[in-house]
Amino acid sequence: MRSSKREIELILKARQDEEAEITVTKTIFEQVRAREGKPKKDEQEEHHEETTEKADYLTAFLPKGVKGAAVDADGGGLELSKDEAQKAADNCLNALKKRLVERASIIQRRLDSENEKLSKRQALFQRSRDASESVDDEYERFCQEAMFRIQILEKRFQKHEETAFQKYEEMIARLDADPRLAARHT
Repeated sequence: MRSSKREIELILKARQDEEAEITVTKTIFEQVRAREGKPKKDEQEEHHEETTEKADYLTAFLPKGVKGAAVDADGGGLELSKDEAQKAADNCLNALKKRLVERASIIQRRLDSENEKLSKRQALFQRSRDASESVDDEYERFCQEAMFRIQILEKRFQKHEETAFQKYEEMIARLDADPRLAARHT
């Protein structure tokens, strides 16, 4: 017992010494990257975050030459006409509506697929009633898993329906508040 205790104490002491002398060494890939002047992954992620923050929901729908911070020759912002502003707002809302409908159809297709798989398996099981117990257990497990997936998909679909209208209303409010589209209210 005493020798085991001493051995454990030695191991713990050695580990504490090792942890106290931790040094960070760069891998060969990091060294090469540093020599070539390429940014590290952290820097790349920061750059990516900066660019995604700068992305504007309305940029794709504005006419060319009109951006969020566009400036004309006089130093003022470029103004949209009433028709251009309305068209940009309508295109933005239509794109959102299309994305929401596409998402709903994807969920519905997956739900239909799961229901179809389950019904096929149930029909197959009904035809072969004289199956052994292991097949029964397998069938029950399949049914439980399929029902679980179906319930999840139904909940996703229901949640999507609930949030779709909210997202659409939020986008309308966002477009109404956007100063670049103020011309459509005049």
